[in-house]
Amino acid sequence: MTDGLKRTYQERERLRAVTAFLFFGILTYAAYCLVIAGAQDVIAWTFIQTSLVLIANIGPYFVVTFMAPNSVPN
Repeated sequence: MTDGLKRTYQERERLRAVTAFLFFGILTYAAYCLVIAGAQDVIAWTFIQTSLVLIANIGPYFVVTFMAPNSVPN
């Protein structure tokens, strides 16, 4: 491959990666908002606190993020 084609391919892959992360970030945020709204409605008449539902929702994500390496390929 020539330098021009290689650079174009890398730029296209980078744009694809940024778009994918943006899309999945939006999906994660939407799911988080739905869980908060649903938790407040479902447990309104129980003794369970909304914070416990949020911990159950975010806990696994936090553990995976904490344990997984944060590496970005060049």
